[in-house]
Amino acid sequence: MSCGLRGPSISGSPATTRSPSCTLICTPRGREYSRCEPSSPAPRLRVTLSDKPATISGTVTSGGKPVIGAPVYLELFNSDAPELRLQSWTGRADPKGNFAFRSLAPGSYRLTTGFDIDEDDPATRQRAVAVAIREGETIALALDLLLQ
Repeated sequence: MSCGLRGPSISGSPATTRSPSCTLICTPRGREYSRCEPSSPAPRLRVTLSDKPATISGTVTSGGKPVIGAPVYLELFNSDAPELRLQSWTGRADPKGNFAFRSLAPGSYRLTTGFDIDEDDPATRQRAVAVAIREGETIALALDLLLQ
């Protein structure tokens, strides 16, 4: 396992090499070091590939009528820490008020819609529609336009 650091090249007792992201501890073996390992696991990137992407679609309305061109905000968030936004997308409703976000990974998402909203405002997050979507699933929603 490596975190981008090289172990020391001198012989003797165990040696340590540090960087801002990890620390390597190297065990001596004669004139060389036999093993260098991170003292703590480096952050990992998890990539999931699927031939069954998910879709979230629906209609934006206000007073029961479709809203043409309404902005729709979609956020992937950490369900263990809902205040953390992992990724976000923005779309617009078509002339019938319909929207769709395709090719989504499984996870927890929040949707909001409105012409004058602050995505970072905790009150906006509380009024958002939260959904959990699984691989290959399609979810259809009716969203009411948020008015400030």
